[in-house]
Amino acid sequence: MARVGAFFGTVGIGTKAIRFCCDSRGVAAIEFAFIVPVLLIMYFMTLEASQAIETSKKVSRIGSMVADLVTQQRTVEAAELDAIMQIGNSTLQPYNRSTPEITITAIEVTPDTPPQVKVVWSR
Repeated sequence: MARVGAFFGTVGIGTKAIRFCCDSRGVAAIEFAFIVPVLLIMYFMTLEASQAIETSKKVSRIGSMVADLVTQQRTVEAAELDAIMQIGNSTLQPYNRSTPEITITAIEVTPDTPPQVKVVWSR
C-alpha cells in the first residue's frame, strides 16, 4: 500500500485524468499520423491519373501519326506497313504497360447514291 500511495502521491486519479486530457504535447504527431495516409493515397492517385492521361495522349498521337504516314503513300506494301506499325510501337515505349495493337484498314467509298462503304484490306 505504501508504494501505491507513493506513486499517486497526494494527487488523486481524477486530477491526473484531467491533466492528461488537457496536455497537448504530441497532438501534432497524432494529426500527422491521421493525415499522412490520406496524402499518400492522393499523391499516388494523382501520379497514376497523370500517367493515364499522358498514355492516352500518346495513343491518340500514334493513331494520327500512323494514319498520316499511310495516307501519304500512293501504294502501300506489307513491309512498309510493318515498318510504320513498328514506328507506332516504338513511340509508346516509355509507357509500355502492354503491347499496343495497331490495325490499319483501307476503306473504299463508292460514288453510288447512297454511297456504299467497303473494307478493301486490313492489317
